[in-house]
Amino acid sequence: MSQTHQVSKMHEKIYDLLNGRIWAGHNIIRFDCVRIKEAFAEIGKAAPEPSGIIDSLGLLSDKFGKRAGNMKMASLAAYFGLGVQKHRSLDDVRMNLEVLEHCATVLFLV
Repeated sequence: MSQTHQVSKMHEKIYDLLNGRIWAGHNIIRFDCVRIKEAFAEIGKAAPEPSGIIDSLGLLSDKFGKRAGNMKMASLAAYFGLGVQKHRSLDDVRMNLEVLEHCATVLFLV
């Protein structure tokens, strides 16, 4: 199988996984969404479009303020004593969920 064919198959899988879904993450609007569009542009394909976006950075900044400093995931994790951010996809997802759990009272009761 040629490299071009492999890229095409991979892009189709990623497109199908992301297109029309709700995307969620920390700083996803300024980082992940931009990177996804760039990656698809590099291969000359239309990028997937979310049906909605949940950006925990925006939610936490609006509701939680700057209690944890710069509001980066690593700072929030340290603030809540959740350990060190590993910058690995699955670990970051888990840490994001733990941070949101710790902020739930502020996010949903304010």
